[in-house]
Amino acid sequence: MNQKEEEKLVMSLFRKKFEDFPKGKLVASESPDFTLKVGRHNTLGIELSRLVDEQMALPERIKTSLSKKIEKLELYQKKVFNQIWLILYVDEYSGILPAKTMEIEMDQTQKFNRQFLFDLFSMKIVEIRIL
Repeated sequence: MNQKEEEKLVMSLFRKKFEDFPKGKLVASESPDFTLKVGRHNTLGIELSRLVDEQMALPERIKTSLSKKIEKLELYQKKVFNQIWLILYVDEYSGILPAKTMEIEMDQTQKFNRQFLFDLFSMKIVEIRIL
């Protein structure tokens, strides 16, 4: 399975699992990976990223990935989106995830409107809050 196919599968699973996912037309794109037309004047950009480097603890993996993606946020903001989401996903995590939210301390002035951690093994979605 190539990266685009994997992203489409992950996006489809996330959309089915996340109860508050907005209704609309979802289109695969580049930078960010998907756009969701929610209404005539309401477009959501969605970036997906797989968490790698299993040698690091999960919070460190999340911080590293968030930092890399936040660097690209300025590029995403040049496009006309009402919101931009980031979905980080893992498929090998064996630890226990928090119930609904996870707080990460980072020195960031810019951030996505919403950040999520999606465990493909347990199908659990946790919202990440940057402090």
